[in-house]
Amino acid sequence: MKNSILLILLSFLFIPATYSQCSGNFYDNGGENGTYNETPSITTFCPDSDDEVVVLNFTQFVVAQNQDFLIIYDGDSTDAPQIGQFSAISPGIVSASIANETGCLTIEWVPDGNISPLPGWTAEISCRPECQDVEASISSNAEVVGDNIYGACITSPTIEFEGSAIFSNGLDENATYEWDFGNGQTANTATATATYSEPGLYFVTLEVKDFENCPGDIVEAQVQIAQDPEYNSITSTEQICDTGQVNLIGDIEPVEYTKEIAPPITGQTFLPDGDGISYETCITVDAFQEGTTLESASDLLNIYLNIEHSYTGDLDISITAPNGEEVLLFDDSGGGNFFGEPIDDDSTTAPGIGYDYYFSETASSTMEESFLGSGQSLPSGDYLPIGSFLDLVGTELNGEWCITVMIMVIYLSGV
Repeated sequence: MKNSILLILLSFLFIPATYSQCSGNFYDNGGENGTYNETPSITTFCPDSDDEVVVLNFTQFVVAQNQDFLIIYDGDSTDAPQIGQFSAISPGIVSASIANETGCLTIEWVPDGNISPLPGWTAEISCRPECQDVEASISSNAEVVGDNIYGACITSPTIEFEGSAIFSNGLDENATYEWDFGNGQTANTATATATYSEPGLYFVTLEVKDFENCPGDIVEAQVQIAQDPEYNSITSTEQICDTGQVNLIGDIEPVEYTKEIAPPITGQTFLPDGDGISYETCITVDAFQEGTTLESASDLLNIYLNIEHSYTGDLDISITAPNGEEVLLFDDSGGGNFFGEPIDDDSTTAPGIGYDYYFSETASSTMEESFLGSGQSLPSGDYLPIGSFLDLVGTELNGEWCITVMIMVIYLSGV
């Protein structure tokens, strides 16, 4: 008689949980006092009424840095836009945006599978009225020398600023004001004072929100601090009668001030497994004068990425300018070549070592032309984009510049 053994393998998919509530606490899967476990989960919180949005205030957040990730989406599913991916830094206060018609927040827990005896997180759940449209403005006691341009001399370097805003629903009790005076000074009140110790050109920015995590409005003004003028004269030997006339000619020698613009650098974006799935990360540039456009492809020096990935042949990388124009930077090629030094192990989501890559019109070759071979890392350096920066000419410099990465193969990940 033969003995037969039947092996039955059961696999379980976790089911997303949805709650409608505006109070209470949201804990990790270890509960209020326990340590979290490595079970992934998706949780959605929605408001009790249609005219409110959910707010999560993370009062505790301690997870394995760069190993376990909490991904928060601005909507009622993981198909909604990402608010952020959090591991090393707490999400703080998070709320649904003005573009989120559901008012919900979805939280995806993505652990790496390795046990981490850490306390996890605690978040207070609440609701508030929907975000308002905000129109901010700046005024000052300094001399007006142009549209949103103020001037002063170095001998009177202290300038008073006043911020104001129009709120679409007329509610301003939770409004926040954040100033950056361009000289290292900041303030968080509606009215503020700044002192400039050196002559030069300064950009003053004010961001007004009706709630901390609402989009609000950002306005900018320029401050020109000038040296006190120096007067020089030349004595003339020409004699005139007391009824005569003389022409006096003044010659002004202006001083030109310049300011280097350093666009912000976005944070880390985790690239989990996918099949034709796109991941996007954006920076908001606001350092240029309003209306300034890209006039030449050569004015865009380069686009910088720090990336590690275990299979270059499954990635498309593109950039989208504030006017919506998209340029392809890299088209899936190279097969098993590496970006950076990834940890090529499906059992962990821990990041490897990213390399610095620059896309520039002045480079001599594309990435595809520079790969060293399967299993080898593409060297850090400058590379030609697949598309042309000429397609970006005409876009405003201020606004959102977004990098989109599409993963074409399942079971590969990177950062």
